[in-house]
Amino acid sequence: MGGQSLAAAIARDYQLAVWQFFAVAVSATAGQTADLDVIISALLMGFVELVSRLYYRRSTSRDRADSPRGSAHSVFGSLVNAFKVGLTYGLFVEAFKLGS
Repeated sequence: MGGQSLAAAIARDYQLAVWQFFAVAVSATAGQTADLDVIISALLMGFVELVSRLYYRRSTSRDRADSPRGSAHSVFGSLVNAFKVGLTYGLFVEAFKLGS
């Protein structure tokens, strides 16, 4: 598992499952009236792009993954990134379930 412990892998998978459930809730809530679909999708796209930009940027040598210290992502940053990944995955699954 690339140096990860089994508990860390299980926790990561659990987080993704929780965030996927959130994606199902968002799509069901926004899709009920079909009035705010475009606005909700624009907000979610902006959120995903902002989190990706903040999480994957390389501004200093201290933050680089190739530095001797390794990855310098905070726990909060990793949690928000896991939320983003789970949300994106959940929305793709919802799209496939709806056949669109």
